[in-house]
Amino acid sequence: MSGLAPLSKTCSDSVMDVQRPANWPYPARCHYGHEWAPGRVSVGWMTCSDCEAARANDNGHRWVSCRNKGCLSIWYDPPYTGPTPQLRQV
Repeated sequence: MSGLAPLSKTCSDSVMDVQRPANWPYPARCHYGHEWAPGRVSVGWMTCSDCEAARANDNGHRWVSCRNKGCLSIWYDPPYTGPTPQLRQV
């Protein structure tokens, strides 16, 4: 193990320096405050005919979800304006 730093089992509460490209098109943080940057979000597209905004945007939304463990925050572009979706129990 020469040349390697020893492993630490303590948490750091210091702010990490998050690097985003200058043209980052998404919010800097999720609704719960987690930093968003490349590798920290998932990005996708979903079709939608429930809201006027989606119908004006090729019938869909671009979505960005937080990849922080346990976080359910998701951002839509354009913003979702349709009825509240009903969750299904599996």
